[in-house]
Amino acid sequence: SLSHARGGDLVMLFKILLIAALFGHGYDGATPYRALSCGCGFAEANPMIEWAQDSPTGLVAVKGGMTAGVTVGIVSLKAKHPKRAWIMLGAFAAAGWASALYNQRQLTRYGHQP
Repeated sequence: SLSHARGGDLVMLFKILLIAALFGHGYDGATPYRALSCGCGFAEANPMIEWAQDSPTGLVAVKGGMTAGVTVGIVSLKAKHPKRAWIMLGAFAAAGWASALYNQRQLTRYGHQP
């Protein structure tokens, strides 16, 4: 269990989960780029960043900036509030992968192969 793990094990687990979250958010940035640049009629569904859909590169830049900001926030939070950082990191990873997999499903559903 996590309560019996050594400190080094928890640090390594945190790093692995952080890397997994970053890959998920990277994939979440790549799938809308592919959808918007394929000319298949896809549109960004997120109302906070739909303004960037006219420039797929801008969309990826916005998503990358948000990912970097949240990552820095989680790593900074870990020093004073490690439990909160773990919770935020888990939610961050889950949100990135859920969004990326949903996007990929939509691309595949409408005939755009990976």
